[in-house]
Amino acid sequence: MDTKAFAERRLRLIEAMGSGVAVIPTAPERIRNRDTHHPYRFDSYFYYLAGFPEPDAALVLVAGDAPQSILFCREKDSEREVWDGFRYGPDAAREAFGFDAAHPIGMLEEKLAELAADRPVLFHSIGYDPASDALVVAALNRVRAKERSGIAAPARIEDVRALIDEMRVVKDERELEAMRRAARISARAHRRAMLRAAPARHEYELEAELLHEFRAAGAASPQSAASSSKLGKAMSVSASIRTTASRAASGEGQSRGRMLGSNDTTAPAPRATASAANSAARASSGRIASVIPDRWISPAPASPAASASRSSASPRAADVSRQ
Repeated sequence: MDTKAFAERRLRLIEAMGSGVAVIPTAPERIRNRDTHHPYRFDSYFYYLAGFPEPDAALVLVAGDAPQSILFCREKDSEREVWDGFRYGPDAAREAFGFDAAHPIGMLEEKLAELAADRPVLFHSIGYDPASDALVVAALNRVRAKERSGIAAPARIEDVRALIDEMRVVKDERELEAMRRAARISARAHRRAMLRAAPARHEYELEAELLHEFRAAGAASPQSAASSSKLGKAMSVSASIRTTASRAASGEGQSRGRMLGSNDTTAPAPRATASAANSAARASSGRIASVIPDRWISPAPASPAASASRSSASPRAADVSRQ
Protein backbone atom coordinates (compact mmCIF):
# COMPACT_ATOMS: atom_id res chain seq x y z
CA MET A 1 0.00 0.00 0.00
CA ASP A 2 1.18 3.50 -0.83
CA THR A 3 1.06 5.38 2.50
CA LYS A 4 2.23 8.71 1.11
CA ALA A 5 -1.32 10.02 0.60
CA PHE A 6 -2.25 9.26 4.22
CA ALA A 7 0.87 11.03 5.53
CA GLU A 8 0.06 14.09 3.40
CA ARG A 9 -3.47 14.21 4.82
CA ARG A 10 -2.15 14.06 8.37
CA LEU A 11 0.15 16.99 7.68
CA ARG A 12 -2.70 18.99 6.16
CA LEU A 13 -4.84 18.38 9.23
CA ILE A 14 -2.00 19.35 11.57
CA GLU A 15 -1.64 22.64 9.64
CA ALA A 16 -5.41 23.24 9.89
CA MET A 17 -5.29 22.61 13.67
CA GLY A 18 -2.63 25.27 14.17
CA SER A 19 -1.95 24.17 17.71
CA GLY A 20 -3.16 21.60 20.18
CA VAL A 21 -3.55 17.83 20.01
CA ALA A 22 -6.14 15.68 18.23
CA VAL A 23 -7.26 12.14 18.99
CA ILE A 24 -9.10 10.14 16.31
CA PRO A 25 -10.07 6.59 17.36
CA THR A 26 -11.16 3.91 14.95
CA ALA A 27 -14.47 2.08 15.24
CA PRO A 28 -14.77 -0.58 17.96
CA GLU A 29 -15.52 -4.22 17.25
CA ARG A 30 -19.14 -5.25 17.77
CA ILE A 31 -20.00 -8.58 19.35
CA ARG A 32 -22.82 -10.51 17.72
CA ASN A 33 -23.10 -13.18 20.40
CA ARG A 34 -20.74 -14.70 22.93
CA ASP A 35 -17.27 -14.64 21.27
CA THR A 36 -18.55 -14.07 17.71
CA HIS A 37 -18.12 -10.60 16.22
CA HIS A 38 -19.85 -8.82 13.39
CA PRO A 39 -17.65 -8.25 10.31
CA TYR A 40 -15.33 -5.38 11.19
CA ARG A 41 -15.42 -2.00 9.46
CA PHE A 42 -12.95 0.70 10.50
CA ASP A 43 -13.99 4.30 11.13
CA SER A 44 -13.82 6.30 7.90
CA TYR A 45 -12.30 9.41 9.52
CA PHE A 46 -9.58 7.36 11.14
CA TYR A 47 -8.81 5.39 7.99
CA TYR A 48 -8.73 8.56 5.86
CA LEU A 49 -5.78 9.75 7.91
CA ALA A 50 -4.09 6.53 9.00
CA GLY A 51 -4.77 3.85 6.40
CA PHE A 52 -4.58 1.36 9.26
CA PRO A 53 -7.25 -1.40 9.07
CA GLU A 54 -7.13 -2.99 12.54
CA PRO A 55 -9.57 -2.43 15.43
CA ASP A 56 -8.49 -1.19 18.87
CA ALA A 57 -6.48 1.67 17.42
CA ALA A 58 -6.32 5.44 17.67
CA LEU A 59 -4.42 8.23 15.93
CA VAL A 60 -3.02 11.16 17.88
CA LEU A 61 -1.80 14.25 16.03
CA VAL A 62 0.26 16.95 17.72
CA ALA A 63 0.33 20.40 16.10
CA GLY A 64 2.75 23.21 16.77
CA ASP A 65 6.50 23.68 16.49
CA ALA A 66 7.21 19.92 16.65
CA PRO A 67 4.34 18.19 14.80
CA GLN A 68 3.89 14.46 15.32
CA SER A 69 1.62 11.67 14.14
CA ILE A 70 1.38 8.81 16.63
CA LEU A 71 -0.46 5.51 16.28
CA PHE A 72 -1.80 3.46 19.17
CA CYS A 73 -2.67 -0.11 18.28
CA ARG A 74 -2.81 -3.69 19.59
CA GLU A 75 0.40 -5.42 20.56
CA LYS A 76 1.63 -8.52 18.77
CA ASP A 77 0.07 -11.66 20.25
CA SER A 78 0.83 -14.92 18.47
CA GLU A 79 -1.84 -16.80 20.39
CA ARG A 80 -4.64 -14.36 19.54
CA GLU A 81 -3.45 -14.13 15.95
CA VAL A 82 -4.26 -17.82 15.54
CA TRP A 83 -7.92 -16.95 16.14
CA ASP A 84 -8.24 -13.30 15.12
CA GLY A 85 -5.75 -13.00 12.28
CA PHE A 86 -2.54 -11.06 11.73
CA ARG A 87 -1.64 -8.03 13.86
CA TYR A 88 1.01 -5.51 12.92
CA GLY A 89 1.96 -4.48 16.42
CA PRO A 90 3.31 -0.98 17.19
CA ASP A 91 6.81 -1.41 15.74
CA ALA A 92 5.77 -2.91 12.42
CA ALA A 93 2.83 -0.50 12.09
CA ARG A 94 5.09 2.51 12.55
CA GLU A 95 7.39 1.31 9.76
CA ALA A 96 4.66 0.11 7.41
CA PHE A 97 2.37 3.13 7.67
CA GLY A 98 4.86 5.94 8.15
CA PHE A 99 4.04 7.21 11.64
CA ASP A 100 6.48 9.18 13.74
CA ALA A 101 5.85 6.85 16.69
CA ALA A 102 3.60 3.97 17.73
CA HIS A 103 2.58 2.61 21.12
CA PRO A 104 0.33 -0.11 22.54
CA ILE A 105 -3.31 0.95 22.73
CA GLY A 106 -3.25 0.36 26.48
CA MET A 107 -0.95 3.38 26.85
CA LEU A 108 -3.27 5.84 25.10
CA GLU A 109 -4.71 7.49 28.23
CA GLU A 110 -1.29 7.99 29.81
CA LYS A 111 0.37 9.29 26.65
CA LEU A 112 -2.57 11.52 25.74
CA ALA A 113 -2.34 13.19 29.15
CA GLU A 114 1.36 13.87 28.54
CA LEU A 115 0.78 15.24 25.04
CA ALA A 116 -2.21 17.40 26.07
CA ALA A 117 -0.32 19.16 28.85
CA ASP A 118 0.04 22.89 28.21
CA ARG A 119 -1.87 22.63 24.94
CA PRO A 120 -4.58 25.25 24.32
CA VAL A 121 -7.09 22.94 22.62
CA LEU A 122 -7.95 19.25 22.38
CA PHE A 123 -9.57 18.11 19.13
CA HIS A 124 -11.96 15.22 19.68
CA SER A 125 -15.41 14.29 18.37
CA ILE A 126 -17.53 13.88 21.47
CA GLY A 127 -20.64 11.72 21.42
CA TYR A 128 -19.74 9.13 18.78
CA ASP A 129 -18.29 6.47 21.06
CA PRO A 130 -18.81 6.48 24.86
CA ALA A 131 -15.63 4.50 25.51
CA SER A 132 -13.50 7.03 23.59
CA ASP A 133 -15.22 9.92 25.37
CA ALA A 134 -14.49 8.35 28.76
CA LEU A 135 -10.84 7.86 27.86
CA VAL A 136 -10.44 11.48 26.77
CA VAL A 137 -12.09 12.74 29.96
CA ALA A 138 -9.79 10.54 32.05
CA ALA A 139 -6.75 11.92 30.23
CA LEU A 140 -7.92 15.49 30.78
CA ASN A 141 -8.44 14.83 34.47
CA ARG A 142 -4.87 13.54 34.69
CA VAL A 143 -3.66 16.87 33.31
CA ARG A 144 -5.95 18.90 35.56
CA ALA A 145 -4.59 17.08 38.58
CA LYS A 146 -1.20 18.68 37.86
CA GLU A 147 -2.43 22.28 37.68
CA ARG A 148 -0.81 23.13 41.04
CA SER A 149 2.48 22.12 39.47
CA GLY A 150 2.01 24.80 36.82
CA ILE A 151 0.81 22.44 34.09
CA ALA A 152 -2.30 23.65 32.26
CA ALA A 153 -4.97 21.47 30.70
CA PRO A 154 -6.57 22.34 27.33
CA ALA A 155 -9.15 25.07 27.80
CA ARG A 156 -11.24 24.01 24.78
CA ILE A 157 -12.45 20.83 23.12
CA GLU A 158 -13.23 21.14 19.41
CA ASP A 159 -14.74 18.68 16.96
CA VAL A 160 -11.93 17.30 14.81
CA ARG A 161 -14.41 15.90 12.30
CA ALA A 162 -15.33 19.40 11.20
CA LEU A 163 -11.77 19.96 9.98
CA ILE A 164 -11.61 16.54 8.32
CA ASP A 165 -14.93 17.12 6.56
CA GLU A 166 -13.52 20.26 4.94
CA MET A 167 -10.53 18.27 3.70
CA ARG A 168 -12.71 15.49 2.27
CA VAL A 169 -14.80 17.87 0.18
CA VAL A 170 -11.97 18.11 -2.36
CA LYS A 171 -10.90 14.72 -3.71
CA ASP A 172 -7.35 13.95 -4.75
CA GLU A 173 -6.55 11.83 -7.81
CA ARG A 174 -6.28 8.67 -5.74
CA GLU A 175 -9.77 9.18 -4.33
CA LEU A 176 -11.21 9.99 -7.75
CA GLU A 177 -9.82 6.79 -9.23
CA ALA A 178 -11.17 4.81 -6.27
CA MET A 179 -14.64 6.29 -6.86
CA ARG A 180 -14.49 5.53 -10.59
CA ARG A 181 -13.49 1.93 -9.94
CA ALA A 182 -16.19 1.53 -7.29
CA ALA A 183 -18.77 2.82 -9.77
CA ARG A 184 -17.62 0.39 -12.46
CA ILE A 185 -17.78 -2.60 -10.13
CA SER A 186 -21.14 -1.57 -8.68
CA ALA A 187 -22.66 -0.93 -12.11
CA ARG A 188 -21.54 -4.32 -13.36
CA ALA A 189 -22.94 -6.03 -10.25
CA HIS A 190 -26.35 -4.37 -10.51
CA ARG A 191 -26.50 -5.07 -14.22
CA ARG A 192 -25.83 -8.73 -13.50
CA ALA A 193 -28.64 -8.80 -10.94
CA MET A 194 -31.11 -7.12 -13.31
CA LEU A 195 -30.31 -9.48 -16.16
CA ARG A 196 -31.01 -12.47 -13.93
CA ALA A 197 -34.24 -11.19 -12.44
CA ALA A 198 -37.23 -13.34 -13.41
CA PRO A 199 -40.63 -14.41 -12.06
CA ALA A 200 -40.49 -16.52 -8.90
CA ARG A 201 -36.90 -15.57 -8.13
CA HIS A 202 -36.28 -14.47 -4.56
CA GLU A 203 -34.47 -11.40 -3.33
CA TYR A 204 -31.71 -13.47 -1.77
CA GLU A 205 -31.00 -14.96 -5.20
CA LEU A 206 -30.47 -11.49 -6.68
CA GLU A 207 -28.38 -10.55 -3.67
CA ALA A 208 -26.19 -13.57 -4.42
CA GLU A 209 -25.68 -12.26 -7.95
CA LEU A 210 -24.56 -8.92 -6.57
CA LEU A 211 -22.15 -10.53 -4.13
CA HIS A 212 -20.77 -12.80 -6.85
CA GLU A 213 -19.82 -9.83 -9.00
CA PHE A 214 -18.30 -7.96 -6.07
CA ARG A 215 -16.19 -10.99 -5.21
CA ALA A 216 -15.19 -11.57 -8.84
CA ALA A 217 -13.86 -8.01 -8.94
CA GLY A 218 -11.73 -8.59 -5.85
CA ALA A 219 -14.08 -6.91 -3.38
CA ALA A 220 -15.21 -8.41 -0.09
CA SER A 221 -18.88 -9.08 0.55
CA PRO A 222 -20.89 -6.19 2.01
CA GLN A 223 -21.32 -5.82 5.74
CA SER A 224 -24.30 -7.73 7.08
CA ALA A 225 -25.55 -4.65 8.95
CA ALA A 226 -26.28 -2.64 5.83
CA SER A 227 -29.22 -3.80 3.79
CA SER A 228 -28.83 -0.63 1.84
CA SER A 229 -30.74 1.46 -0.63
CA LYS A 230 -28.83 0.12 -3.61
CA LEU A 231 -30.10 -3.39 -2.97
CA GLY A 232 -33.54 -1.88 -2.49
CA LYS A 233 -33.31 -0.32 -5.92
CA ALA A 234 -32.34 -3.66 -7.40
CA MET A 235 -35.33 -5.25 -5.68
CA SER A 236 -37.59 -2.55 -7.12
CA VAL A 237 -36.27 -3.38 -10.56
CA SER A 238 -36.99 -7.05 -9.87
CA ALA A 239 -40.56 -6.21 -8.85
CA SER A 240 -41.00 -4.16 -12.00
CA ILE A 241 -39.79 -7.06 -14.10
CA ARG A 242 -42.12 -9.49 -12.33
CA THR A 243 -45.04 -7.12 -12.94
CA THR A 244 -44.19 -6.86 -16.62
CA ALA A 245 -43.95 -10.64 -16.91
CA SER A 246 -47.24 -11.08 -15.08
CA ARG A 247 -48.98 -8.77 -17.50
CA ALA A 248 -47.50 -10.64 -20.40
CA ALA A 249 -48.65 -13.94 -18.90
CA SER A 250 -52.24 -12.77 -18.41
CA GLY A 251 -52.36 -11.42 -21.96
CA GLU A 252 -53.20 -7.92 -23.09
CA GLY A 253 -56.07 -9.48 -25.01
CA GLN A 254 -57.93 -10.08 -21.75
CA SER A 255 -57.74 -6.40 -20.85
CA ARG A 256 -58.97 -5.40 -24.28
CA GLY A 257 -61.79 -7.95 -23.99
CA ARG A 258 -62.94 -6.47 -20.69
CA MET A 259 -62.93 -3.01 -22.22
CA LEU A 260 -65.44 -4.17 -24.89
CA GLY A 261 -68.11 -4.62 -22.22
CA SER A 262 -69.90 -7.45 -20.44
CA ASN A 263 -72.19 -8.22 -23.45
CA ASP A 264 -69.23 -8.99 -25.67
CA THR A 265 -69.04 -12.73 -26.34
CA THR A 266 -65.51 -12.76 -27.64
CA ALA A 267 -63.49 -15.36 -25.74
CA PRO A 268 -60.55 -13.93 -23.82
CA ALA A 269 -57.08 -14.62 -25.10
CA PRO A 270 -55.52 -17.74 -23.58
CA ARG A 271 -53.02 -17.27 -20.79
CA ALA A 272 -49.40 -17.34 -21.79
CA THR A 273 -47.30 -20.24 -20.64
CA ALA A 274 -44.68 -19.94 -17.95
CA SER A 275 -42.06 -20.15 -20.67
CA ALA A 276 -43.53 -17.11 -22.39
CA ALA A 277 -43.62 -15.21 -19.11
CA ASN A 278 -39.97 -15.97 -18.47
CA SER A 279 -39.10 -14.84 -21.98
CA ALA A 280 -40.93 -11.58 -21.38
CA ALA A 281 -39.11 -11.12 -18.09
CA ARG A 282 -35.74 -11.68 -19.70
CA ALA A 283 -36.58 -9.18 -22.41
CA SER A 284 -37.68 -6.63 -19.82
CA SER A 285 -34.60 -7.15 -17.67
CA GLY A 286 -32.42 -6.72 -20.72
CA ARG A 287 -34.06 -3.40 -21.54
CA ILE A 288 -33.65 -2.18 -17.96
CA ALA A 289 -30.05 -3.31 -17.70
CA SER A 290 -29.23 -1.58 -20.98
CA VAL A 291 -29.79 1.73 -19.21
CA ILE A 292 -26.32 1.24 -17.71
CA PRO A 293 -23.85 2.19 -20.49
CA ASP A 294 -21.23 -0.37 -21.39
CA ARG A 295 -18.49 2.20 -20.86
CA TRP A 296 -19.32 2.15 -17.15
CA ILE A 297 -18.67 -1.57 -16.95
CA SER A 298 -15.07 -2.63 -16.43
CA PRO A 299 -13.95 -6.08 -17.61
CA ALA A 300 -13.80 -8.87 -15.05
CA PRO A 301 -10.36 -9.56 -13.57
CA ALA A 302 -8.21 -11.79 -15.72
CA SER A 303 -6.90 -13.98 -12.94
CA PRO A 304 -7.22 -14.70 -9.21
CA ALA A 305 -3.91 -12.93 -8.69
CA ALA A 306 -5.34 -9.78 -10.20
CA SER A 307 -8.42 -10.08 -8.03
CA ALA A 308 -6.34 -10.58 -4.90
CA SER A 309 -4.64 -7.23 -5.43
CA ARG A 310 -7.92 -5.41 -5.33
CA SER A 311 -9.61 -4.09 -2.24
CA SER A 312 -12.74 -4.81 -0.27
CA ALA A 313 -16.23 -3.39 -0.60
CA SER A 314 -18.66 -1.38 1.45
CA PRO A 315 -22.34 -2.34 1.59
CA ARG A 316 -23.92 -2.85 -1.82
CA ALA A 317 -21.23 -0.81 -3.56
CA ALA A 318 -17.60 -1.54 -4.20
CA ASP A 319 -15.34 0.27 -1.72
CA VAL A 320 -11.80 0.64 -3.01
CA SER A 321 -10.63 3.03 -0.28
CA ARG A 322 -8.20 0.48 1.10
CA GLN A 323 -5.94 0.74 -1.93
